[in-house]
Amino acid sequence: MAFDLSTTLPYLAPASSAEDTAPVFAYGQADAPIFRVFSESLIVHYVIDEPGALVYVRERDVSEALREDLHHVAIDNLRRRVAERKVRFETKGETAYAKWDGQHDTALLLLDELWDHRGADLVATVPARNRLLFCETKAGLDELRSQATKACSELFRRRGRGWHPL
Repeated sequence: MAFDLSTTLPYLAPASSAEDTAPVFAYGQADAPIFRVFSESLIVHYVIDEPGALVYVRERDVSEALREDLHHVAIDNLRRRVAERKVRFETKGETAYAKWDGQHDTALLLLDELWDHRGADLVATVPARNRLLFCETKAGLDELRSQATKACSELFRRRGRGWHPL
């Protein structure tokens, strides 16, 4: 089945789940979703946001030579959608949630322009598949650590134009 890859979005998800019990590539490598490593606990998948479902872009859908282009298209699409529907930041104590569409909120980590202007002590974590929590003060770090979960126990510090494990 061919579909329009120009509508691809990045989808940040746990690299593995405690609920995974089946082989990762049960139907063969060609049917496996394309992914890019973000960190030890998170990977970037690429999806087409179809009505009622996310369709993963699979290995057979894009040649190896075009994977970097796929990533750039997905980031540009996310950037365009965020420009149309603004991100909300909901503060809770010393931390804040970045909220957008409830499906791709964690992928907001991939948009440098959302984070570049923030403080030097910016730290984030992904406490659930669709939740992005961050703090901009040292006081919020303990609260952030308490929110880190088995799905993503990593904390990420913003340095330069990227996120790095703390």
